[in-house]
Amino acid sequence: WHAFETAVNHVVELVAPILLFCPRDARVFGGLIQVGFQAALIASGNLSFLNWLTIVPAITCFDDDFLLAAMERVPLLFDVEKTKRTLARLYDEDDEQSSRPSPRPERSPLILQYAGKGIHVILFCLLVGLSRPVVENLYRNSQVMNASFDRFKLLNTYGAFGTISRERLEVVIEGTWDADWQQGAAAAGASWHEYVFKCKPSGSTSERPCVLGPYHYRLDWLMWFASFGSVENNPWLVHLLYKLLENSEEARGLLKACPAQSEESRPQAIRASLYKYEFASAKKGQEGTGDWWKRTFVRDYFPGALTLQQPALKRYIAAHGWLKTDEAKASGEATGARVESQREEL
Repeated sequence: WHAFETAVNHVVELVAPILLFCPRDARVFGGLIQVGFQAALIASGNLSFLNWLTIVPAITCFDDDFLLAAMERVPLLFDVEKTKRTLARLYDEDDEQSSRPSPRPERSPLILQYAGKGIHVILFCLLVGLSRPVVENLYRNSQVMNASFDRFKLLNTYGAFGTISRERLEVVIEGTWDADWQQGAAAAGASWHEYVFKCKPSGSTSERPCVLGPYHYRLDWLMWFASFGSVENNPWLVHLLYKLLENSEEARGLLKACPAQSEESRPQAIRASLYKYEFASAKKGQEGTGDWWKRTFVRDYFPGALTLQQPALKRYIAAHGWLKTDEAKASGEATGARVESQREEL
């Protein structure tokens, strides 16, 4: 099955685009292939905002006759007659304008014509010269993704994903409201409550995976990428945890659900852990568990929990300029703070 999927991807992305430059019937067929392929990705994946964007240029393959015929098949969704009248009016206006004699354009001086052609030649040569390292990058064993090769970043490489991971790792954020959460035996029995995101796997393992789009859940997207690295590569995550420690309404508004205790007071501590997520087997679902996911603890994403009483955390936030101005002045820690040293303390 995976070999078949790969073969279909190669045909749709490398062969079928040729149809977009062919006469009308072939072009419409090519457009249908592109739209159908993206629709399948939307139905099966969680990157559908990219797929919706890809559908937009494919729609230009369809002319008015094709679109009208498609609209007539679903009359409940479209007012076909009104659309036909609108198109007829637009066609009449175009015919009227085209029948009017157009003024004879004035020719530019000969020197300006040659100057314009010269500029085109220079830009073409510049484009070819700057494209050389980009093309060479395509043939390297270790390609560089999303990189620039000149000082002004005129030509770049782009790719949504250079590699695809085989495991799904997710950062899980939890808070505790137990006042004695780190004292003796109480530490082991502390109650930790999970913060639930709008789309990414979090909270209950029985929650169905969401269909993302056509808009983009930016925070969920960043949380997924954070699982590939460490806190050193994602300082923004420290800021998010700091805002949740403050019980910020703005930060809580980015999430689907927060622990019920957050409605009354801020948490005593917050921790971030890394979990491996896998789809639950169909057999278990048939047995009535209702789980979509099964997850396994991998490691702590942070070495321990974070609290507002930690001086290192406050200095780290100040070093990035995230403290409020009055807090930074009062603490005297924002001036001259170095980000690297604070990372080591965390």
